[in-house]
Amino acid sequence: MFKVQADNRVYYVTKEELNQFHPVVLENATVTEWPAKITVFENNVLMAIATSDYNALNGAIPHNPEDSATWLFVDELAEDAGLTMAQVKGVLSSLVKKGLVDIQEDWGDETLIMLTAAAIDYIN
Repeated sequence: MFKVQADNRVYYVTKEELNQFHPVVLENATVTEWPAKITVFENNVLMAIATSDYNALNGAIPHNPEDSATWLFVDELAEDAGLTMAQVKGVLSSLVKKGLVDIQEDWGDETLIMLTAAAIDYIN
């Protein structure tokens, strides 16, 4: 999957769709690889992190990674995302591997989590 920024618009496209873009559009576009797939569980966890009342914006959607930094309890994150604690731990691991979440501190049940720039792009 690719993220194409062109003409003040953002498109998320497959490789086949990317090949269908007009060459003139791609000439002035920024094309970057994007995580191949974000699951429903991953989306739920990303949105729960982004809208956490403990972030710098008191629950507002952040537009930069620094504003997304939040202390979260895994059980609260699980409740907000509609998942079990075990599921949340697996989803967080997956999001870290995909480069969407950065775990700054992990103190067992309480964790400082920050969304990466790619995650900010995804949620906005």
